[in-house]
Amino acid sequence: MQKTYWKNILLLDKKLVDLLRRALAYEPDAPGSKELIVQARKVLLRLSEPDISADQLITWFPDNEKES
Repeated sequence: MQKTYWKNILLLDKKLVDLLRRALAYEPDAPGSKELIVQARKVLLRLSEPDISADQLITWFPDNEKES
């Protein structure tokens, strides 16, 4: 896993690295996965403001977790 991490981290924009570092370090103020997607789109698409919000993203649970 560490090899994959270092291979990919070398190619990322510094803003993305900073976002991921906090999440991977489990920092209390780190953004959740949906917010990471929103911020990653902002960086990758060179937007001045995000064009979507975290609450607009949908999460599907695996089929085996659907029924409780």
